[in-house]
Amino acid sequence: FCQGDFECRAGRTCQQGMCKCVPLSWCDHSVAVEEGFLATEDSDISYLPVCGTDGNRYRSHCHLHRTACVSRNHIRVDRHGAACLRSKKSGQTKEEPVHVQAKSWLMEQERLLQENEKKQEQLLEKNSPKMMADQPSKEHLDTAIGQNKVVIPEHDIVHFPVKAEKDEITSSVKKDGLNLETLDLTSEESLRTIHPKEKCTWSQMNEFKDALLLFYCHKFVEPNCPLEVKTERQYLSMLMYSYYDKDFDYFLTAEELDDKERDEHFDNHTVRNCHLHDFVKFADTVGTPDGKLTITEFSKAFEITNPTQQPDTKVEVISTLASAGNGLELKCGIQSNAIIWKKQGAQLSDDKRSHQLMVFDDGALFFSKVGLHHVGNYTCMDAEDPSTSQIHRLRVQTMPKVTVNPITQTHSSGLDIELRCHAEGVPKPTLYWSKGERPLHSSERTAFYFDGGHVVIHDASPEKDAGTYTCTAHNQAGTTHKSVSVSVLAKDAPLSKDTIKEAGTFVVFHPHGITAYDPMHCTMKHKVNGMFGNFKFIPDAMEEPLTLCKPDSDCKWGSAVRVGKDFIYASQPDQNRVLVMQASGSWLPLQVIDTDASPSQMWYVKHLDQVWVLCQGKQGSEGTNIIVVIRDASQHIQHRSVHTRPVGNHFDMVQDLFIAPPNDLDHEFDYGYVSHKGQKGLFKINLEDMSYTKAVDLSSYGCVPSHVAFVPIGGHIVVHCVSASDQHSLQLVLDYLTDTVTSTISLTGQPMTSPDSRHLITVDKLSGRVTVASISEEGVMATTYEVTVSASISDVAFMPAATHPGYDLILTSADDDDVIIMNLVTGKVEKISGSKYSSSSQAWHPSAVKRRIATADTLSSFLMAPAMSSLDILDITFRQVECEFSNSESDVIIHVPSWQTS
Repeated sequence: FCQGDFECRAGRTCQQGMCKCVPLSWCDHSVAVEEGFLATEDSDISYLPVCGTDGNRYRSHCHLHRTACVSRNHIRVDRHGAACLRSKKSGQTKEEPVHVQAKSWLMEQERLLQENEKKQEQLLEKNSPKMMADQPSKEHLDTAIGQNKVVIPEHDIVHFPVKAEKDEITSSVKKDGLNLETLDLTSEESLRTIHPKEKCTWSQMNEFKDALLLFYCHKFVEPNCPLEVKTERQYLSMLMYSYYDKDFDYFLTAEELDDKERDEHFDNHTVRNCHLHDFVKFADTVGTPDGKLTITEFSKAFEITNPTQQPDTKVEVISTLASAGNGLELKCGIQSNAIIWKKQGAQLSDDKRSHQLMVFDDGALFFSKVGLHHVGNYTCMDAEDPSTSQIHRLRVQTMPKVTVNPITQTHSSGLDIELRCHAEGVPKPTLYWSKGERPLHSSERTAFYFDGGHVVIHDASPEKDAGTYTCTAHNQAGTTHKSVSVSVLAKDAPLSKDTIKEAGTFVVFHPHGITAYDPMHCTMKHKVNGMFGNFKFIPDAMEEPLTLCKPDSDCKWGSAVRVGKDFIYASQPDQNRVLVMQASGSWLPLQVIDTDASPSQMWYVKHLDQVWVLCQGKQGSEGTNIIVVIRDASQHIQHRSVHTRPVGNHFDMVQDLFIAPPNDLDHEFDYGYVSHKGQKGLFKINLEDMSYTKAVDLSSYGCVPSHVAFVPIGGHIVVHCVSASDQHSLQLVLDYLTDTVTSTISLTGQPMTSPDSRHLITVDKLSGRVTVASISEEGVMATTYEVTVSASISDVAFMPAATHPGYDLILTSADDDDVIIMNLVTGKVEKISGSKYSSSSQAWHPSAVKRRIATADTLSSFLMAPAMSSLDILDITFRQVECEFSNSESDVIIHVPSWQTS
C-alpha cells in the first residue's frame, strides 16, 4: 500500500493506493519530459543505457527496474558491465524475453508491453540515441563509437565471480588492464591476501556493529553520538542502509557492501576480523536466505539483545525458587576448570567486604542471604569456551507481612465493626478472616471489601460479635497471622477514653514551632513554641540558653523523618543541627545534634538504625554538600554525627545523595548512591560502614544524575539523567548487583517506586505527564500507559487505594489548591477541590516544593497537604477535605501511626 510514488520501489508507481509496475511509455526520455518528470535540458542518469546483473542490456535504468518489477526477479545495475560482457562471450547477445508469472496483474502488464513495444521503439528511434542490441566485438569498437552507440571499453571493466557460493565473498577481485583475473575467494591463499585475519565470530560482529554505528554517526554529523549509538540504533542503521543502497533497488548484496567498504577506508579500530559483507551471513534471517538483505533484516541486525549468544550456542535453562533471607547455592552443570558467572552480561566476582556473594572453587555460586534484588537470570560458562552455558532463572519468594488496625476495639451495641488488614509479599498473598477457630464468611451482616482487606460487621451485638478476630495471609512462602480484639458493650454502657477511635497524628513544623494534629477529630493535640528550652540532653560548652528556635526569629526547617516508634528527627538548616523529639505522649523536643552547615534532606535506614543527613554547606555553593550520619538513631542516648569516608581526600564533592525509601516488603538495600560535582556518573556507597565501594561511569550517556528510584523486585536502579550539553533527558536502568546499564529510554521526569513495589511511575512535574510501568514478580518492568493531568505538579506521593487493592498516586497541583488522585491500575484521574482560603502565602521555605504531601500508614485514609494559606487534611475514601487549619504555613509534615497499629 502507498500514498505516493516515493513509497514505491524503483520501477513502480503508486496507483489507487498500491504500488504497480510503471507503463513502458514512462521509460521514454521524451515522454518523461512531456509528463514533467524530467526537464528538457536534463540528461538524467535514469535515462541512459545500462547493463543488468542478469547479463542483459537495457535502454535505461527505468527499463531495467520495470523489467525486474514485471518479471518479479531481482535485477541490479552492473556498474562495471561484467555481466553483459560475459553474455556476449557466451553468445547470449539478444535480450531474453521477460518470464511472466501467473498473476493477472502481471499478465496485464505484459500485454500492455507487447502492444506498445513497437510504438515505443519508433519513438525511441526518433527522440533517443540509437541503442545497440548487443555488445560490439573489439575490432568494431571504433566504428561503434562513431555511430553514437554506447559501449563499455574492456579495459574499464572489472570482472566479478559469476555466482557466489553460500559462504563466498564475491567482490574482491584483481584488475590487471585487459587481462582480468578473477580470484577464488574461498581459497585460503586469497583470504590471506584480501582479509588476512581469522573468521568473524558472533561476538566480534557485535563489536563491529557498535564501531560502525559510531563511525557513521560521526560521518553523518549527528549531535550526540555516544548516546545515539545506544538509543537510536535503528535510526542510524536505516541511514546506513540508504547510504549503501546506491542503485536504489532496496536490497543489499555482498558486492555492494564490499564496494562500499573499499570506498570508506575504515581504520583498524572499526574493521578487524569482520567486514561489511559479513552482514549477509549474520543478518539474512528473514524467510529463506537469498544472499540479499532487506532494510528490515539490516536494521534488525543492530538491535541489542541481552545476553548476547552465538546462534549455535547450547543453552540449558534451570529454574530455581528461593525464600528471602535464606542461603542459596547454584550449582553449575558445565565440566570445566574455570567456571565464570554472569548477570546482565557482567561477570560476577566474590563480595570480599560482606561475603554476601561468592564463587566457590567448584564453580558454584553462593548467596549468603537471598533477597528480592537477586531475582533474575544467572549464566555460568567455561571462561575459555562460552559455546556451552547454563542459565539459572532465580525467583525469590517472601513471607507475607501483615498489618492490622486497631488491635483493640470497643463498640456500642448496634453500631458497625470495621476490621482492616493489609498484607504484602511475593507472590501476592491471599487474605481470609476467622473468629476464634471459625472462618468468617460473607452474610447479610458481614461484608468483605478489597479481597478481604476490609471487613464490616453491621449491627454489632455483645453475644454474637465480641471476641478475637484473626487476619491470615498466605502465599507460597508461608502463612502469617495477626489478631484483633473486639469488645461490644450494651447500648447504655459508657465508652471509656481508650475506646475513642484514632487515626495517627500529623506533626507540622512551622515558623512558630511544632504542632500535632488529630485527623480523626480535626483537633490540635499538642503545640511547642519556638522559645521552648526544656531539653532532656544539653550539649556541652553552650554559650547561651538552648531554645527550639533562634530568639526573635522564625523557625526554619529542612525535612523530618520518623525514627523507630519513639522519635522524630527534624533538620534545622539555620542552626546547623538536627532536632530529636518524642513521637508520642508529650510530643516534646529531647535533644539537638550538631551537624555540618545547613542540614537539609534526611533518610532513616531502619535495618542499620542510621539517620543520613545531607548538608548543603555554604549557601549558593553548588556541589559543596557534605554527608553526615547519626548512628543508633532509635536508642535513648545522647547522639552525635559522623562523616562518611571521603573520596579523593575531599568531603565536599557531593552533589546529591540517593537512599532507598521504606517499602511494604521490608526489603533492605545495603547500598546507596552519591553524585559528585562535575561527575557524569554515580558513586556506590556502603551504608553499613559508610565507605565508597564503586564508581559507576555514565559518561558515555552524557548522564548527570538528578533522581534515582530503587525497585526491590529484580534489583533495578532507575536513574533520571539530564545531559549537561543539550539538557536532553534520559532514563537509565541499572542492575543493583553489577551496576551495569540494562536499558535506556528517552523519558523526562522523576522516577518513583510504589511502596508495594508493583509500579514504577515517572512524573514530569512541569507538563503534568505521568508514565506508569508495571513490575512483575519476576522483576520484569513494562510500561502500561501514560496520562497527562491538567496541571503542573508540586509533589507526588502514594496512598493505599480506597477502591481497589494496592496503591493510588496522589499529586498536588502547583497551580491551585486541588489534589489529584490517579488509579494506578486503570489510569483513571479524579480531582478534589482544595481549601476555601484564597489568600496567597509567601512563607514557603526552604524547599522548592510548595505543597509537599504527608500520607498516613497503610490502613489510614488520611493525608495532609499545604494549601496556599492553610493546612488541609483530606479523606481519600470519601474524596473530600476533612479538616482545614488556617494560618499554619509549612511544608515540613510527618505522620506518626496510631499506637493501635500492629
